[in-house]
Amino acid sequence: MELEGVLRELEDRLLNVLEGPMDAILFSGGIDTSLLAVLAYRRRRVPLVTCVYKDADPPDLCYAVMLAKRLGAEHHIKYFGIEEAVEAAREVIRILRVFDPMEVRNSVVIYIGLRFCRDLGFEVVATGDGGDELFAGYSFLYDKPEDEVEMWIRNIVGRWSFSSVPIGRQLGVRVVQPYTHPEVVDLALRIPVKLKIARVDGRIYGKYVMRLLLERYAPRELAWRSKDPIEVGSGATRLSGVFAEMVTEEEFRSLSREVKLRDREQAYYYKVFRSLGYRVEPARDPSRACAYCGAEVAHGGFCRVCGAYPALGR
Repeated sequence: MELEGVLRELEDRLLNVLEGPMDAILFSGGIDTSLLAVLAYRRRRVPLVTCVYKDADPPDLCYAVMLAKRLGAEHHIKYFGIEEAVEAAREVIRILRVFDPMEVRNSVVIYIGLRFCRDLGFEVVATGDGGDELFAGYSFLYDKPEDEVEMWIRNIVGRWSFSSVPIGRQLGVRVVQPYTHPEVVDLALRIPVKLKIARVDGRIYGKYVMRLLLERYAPRELAWRSKDPIEVGSGATRLSGVFAEMVTEEEFRSLSREVKLRDREQAYYYKVFRSLGYRVEPARDPSRACAYCGAEVAHGGFCRVCGAYPALGR
């Protein structure tokens, strides 16, 4: 596939998908949601909603504000504090039934953002879920052979899940995910890895075709910004220390007798998990049991419950 044709077809397919129902975009200012925003604004004006931790200096915020101003968008920014984060963490754990630290931290931002959307009256909200998976946005893929990257993408598409959907359902918000639409997935799986991971000005980037398309409608500094996970971009990584302080060393030792916990932050999430009346359901197949918490490990050696990887054998 030649580059110009790929860019043209990717734009056309995303534009088609974005014609569907959508009241707002949960907008981080990252590559995925920025591309959705600039393309949506070619056809209609869609409110943008950004969620950040108020006691941090979130790197995503400046990019989100920059693009929203350029588009002349209706831009709503939700600043949340510790109390809201604690409440959200409990709700996330209740909904997802996990105590995986990265999943919980990322989903705290999603929960607060979607709840804010609901309170603003937005019933259908678009997210950038799937962009990293389809277009090789993760840095651990950059130095892998192309056939391995291709295999990883095809495998992940067959079993991906995103917390935004069950969280939205609980909040009464319908979440739409343009990148997971069959029309976009079909194209993405045919795009060669060399158009997803590429070296530009001496630096390796994932999501290469997405960045090239975004650069046509957004400032270059945004299109070629570094990739940050949602917890980093929103400032939510600062919550790790906050949650860790909510568990004493004695509690950590006690809880660690039940499951193998990495640190006091994870112990806090497990403590909440237990307080909700949840227990880890033991694996039916002992050979597939997580070596850390005992849950069934379905695919790829990753434990969905505690986040351990590799989870099979220690």
